[in-house]
Amino acid sequence: HQALVAVAKTNTTNDITITHYGDSALSGTSFTVSPNKSGYRLIFPVEHKGQGAHVFHSWKVETTTDNETVGFEPLYFGILYTRQRDHTRDWRA
Repeated sequence: HQALVAVAKTNTTNDITITHYGDSALSGTSFTVSPNKSGYRLIFPVEHKGQGAHVFHSWKVETTTDNETVGFEPLYFGILYTRQRDHTRDWRA
């Protein structure tokens, strides 16, 4: 599960794209969240989706906008994971 905390926006209609890359893959799996939340200072979208049994994980979080004073203000990105298996083979062998 992934969770992003960012400053809420009021003008932009562009979404934030979060892409997960497993085991240094060149392409990843993406999902989008809206930065808009009227009447609030922060957004806290959580994606409840497993990312696979990879050894290495990385994420790319991005958006574009030209109608906000400050375009994107991420504050925190967190993940929740459970171990699915042990890494049983020594990669150096």
